[in-house]
Amino acid sequence: MKNHENDDEPPERPPPNEVVEELKATVDQLKQNKAKIVFDTFPGAQPEDFDAILDHLGTPDYIMNIDADLEERKKRYMAKTETEEWGEGQDEEVSKLEDNTEALVEHVKAKYEGVSEDRFRILQFHVSADNMQSQINDEMSPKVILVHHDKRLSSDTTCANLAIKYNLIYISVYQLIKKHIEEKTEFGLQLLATKKPRDIKINSQTRDEFEEATYSAVHFDQSLVLKLVKHTVNLTLTNQKYILLEGMCNTNILSNEEDLLELTPMNELLDIEREVGEVVAVSSLKFTQESTEEEEAEYENFPEPPPVEEVKKEGEGEGDEPEPEPEQDEGEGDNKKEDFKVEDYQWTITNKKPKNLVQVYLQLKGKDAIHEIKNAEEYSSSQYESISKSLDEFITRVVGGDLKGKNPIIQVVFME
Repeated sequence: MKNHENDDEPPERPPPNEVVEELKATVDQLKQNKAKIVFDTFPGAQPEDFDAILDHLGTPDYIMNIDADLEERKKRYMAKTETEEWGEGQDEEVSKLEDNTEALVEHVKAKYEGVSEDRFRILQFHVSADNMQSQINDEMSPKVILVHHDKRLSSDTTCANLAIKYNLIYISVYQLIKKHIEEKTEFGLQLLATKKPRDIKINSQTRDEFEEATYSAVHFDQSLVLKLVKHTVNLTLTNQKYILLEGMCNTNILSNEEDLLELTPMNELLDIEREVGEVVAVSSLKFTQESTEEEEAEYENFPEPPPVEEVKKEGEGEGDEPEPEPEQDEGEGDNKKEDFKVEDYQWTITNKKPKNLVQVYLQLKGKDAIHEIKNAEEYSSSQYESISKSLDEFITRVVGGDLKGKNPIIQVVFME
């Protein structure tokens, strides 16, 4: 096609079939480099032009229909054309622009009607300039499936195998930390600089092949650990829609009360969702079932204040009019200061016990949360098989769409 970069005349529009053929050649080259491809609009106004490139590409992961109200569109159009005010000329110019979006979206819906949502989705966004990026990130970022387990219930090998089976990104956080520290990467050096060794509960007879006692995330700055996780996801991500994350939210291994209050499951969950992606499911493999009931709160009791005695002023007798109290300067209007009285408020007595992961997750997800409890023996009498089968079944339900729109957390309880 002719290059009009240095021409004064506007470029002539090439026939759609020429554009499609050039796109095909470009796509073939990009595919060899395993590149991700994003198309912003398509040539041609007819569905058959749309089909020509889609059929060459194969089923897309997403079709995004991004819309905005009229004022927002005007603002963006003025920025694009470098004009300061909207005039009648722009109305006429915009009216000539092709708008085949609705027809193309309906065509694509029919074309991929039989394709499951885990392989292809049409995303509708109604956006403004300040929220478009966050909306798209929320929708397109891979979701997190959190694996939470007792140290003796090793799930590393199972998680690695399931990641291959279901095309997931698997990250064992303590293995990742260990790798970067041993290789003395930039992240590894930063982690060492922030390390704060904490006392943790690990059975001396428990095998610790990945040295979790040394490299557990609880010893390091949490924000830095999550930046490392996000960095790893960005390097690894191709078309995966889920991250299998192990080694976070395990503060229950901490021994000291102060550490337990500093590193809480609620803070960790919120930080994971902010830095890495939405936590859509949790699998908890434990020897002890975690309670969903919170302990009844105890409240501070304050003694009744002593009665205020009315003291007669000197010289005040019967029949005398009481002198008015001098006015106190309490500020004006809404700025009047009131004495803070601690007894006017209700205060809980802390039991120094943070909520467990199950309680926190159910509270965070609200009405969309689903809580299940199963005994490991329901899967197998073998501990290893129970871990493998329970995780396999759970992940199948999550990625297969059986739990669409819900946030499940399952407790699989093992016998000691």
